Amino acid sequence: MRTSNGALGLTLLLLSPAWALAQKPIGPFSGTHAEGFETQASQGFHACVPEGVFGGFGELCTPGHTGALITTGWTYVCTVDEHTGARFFGSAYGHAALSFVSPVHRFGAWFATNSGIPGATLRFFDENDALLGTAIATVPADCGWHWNGWMDDSGAGFSRIEIVGNEQTGAYVQLDDLVVDADGPQPGTVLCACDAASGWPSGVCGNPGAEGRGCGSGTNPAGCSLLASGSTLDDSIVLHAQGAAPGQFGLHFQGTRISGLGAGVPFGDGLRCAGGDVVRVETGLTDAAGDHSTGVRVGAAGGVEIGDGARIYQFWYRTPTSSPCGSGFNTSNAYELVW
Repeated sequence: MRTSNGALGLTLLLLSPAWALAQKPIGPFSGTHAEGFETQASQGFHACVPEGVFGGFGELCTPGHTGALITTGWTYVCTVDEHTGARFFGSAYGHAALSFVSPVHRFGAWFATNSGIPGATLRFFDENDALLGTAIATVPADCGWHWNGWMDDSGAGFSRIEIVGNEQTGAYVQLDDLVVDADGPQPGTVLCACDAASGWPSGVCGNPGAEGRGCGSGTNPAGCSLLASGSTLDDSIVLHAQGAAPGQFGLHFQGTRISGLGAGVPFGDGLRCAGGDVVRVETGLTDAAGDHSTGVRVGAAGGVEIGDGARIYQFWYRTPTSSPCGSGFNTSNAYELVW
């Protein structure tokens, strides 16, 4: 749905003075939850995005208004089209507010505005609804997409984030490819993603994923993300694959080195990154959201213990329908843990 909206004639929302910083700007990252608005209803204006966001982990609303819109393109002063996939979010009435089931430690998204007025202010709140701090988002008035991200520096985590544009009631800020990290600092490092930074601006067959993720699939153009929680010290690591094809067979596996000089090599619809001596860690079916987390002791399953050094992990999954390259399978990014 392409939407055209003129000025709404609403009073400018006054912003409170900036508080001491409780957040640090960060570059693109791959978190525990991602949202590209590909599964929500795309018709009409709502108080909140229908069906929630981040697979039910959060809500995205326009408090006091019914301005939340999922759309495929939006013309006002200029035209914004999607960052990736086919849809994105925008507010036509009121500022946007994200809230989470539990605090997040990192938040980032691609921002745009079609209002002709640049910039937005973000306000970060803890679980007691106390203001932690404010930040200014870089959103040029060019209808293009621009990354903005922040890491919690207070120790409390972000339970609610308000995004207030500089025009009308804080509206006309568009968002796409949001990502949050609910597990605190990662125990390892994301490697070998299917994105421009890793040397794959076009993916394997015109299917690049979002930053830090695997190549795009027919069910998720942003690609599958592999992250981890826990510690190698007590073999409590849990590998979290998110955004694979729903209800399909998947495999967590371990390698001793990165293939393709660190960038991976084409493998089905994705990349083969975990190479060298390869060991199967765990198999299973993804859930309705396309997610699968390990339930075994990863170190024991991979035959590694403290002092063995770096190991590379990846998630392989079937894509029997909507396979961009026609192979019927795809992979996540790689993830390195040092034992």
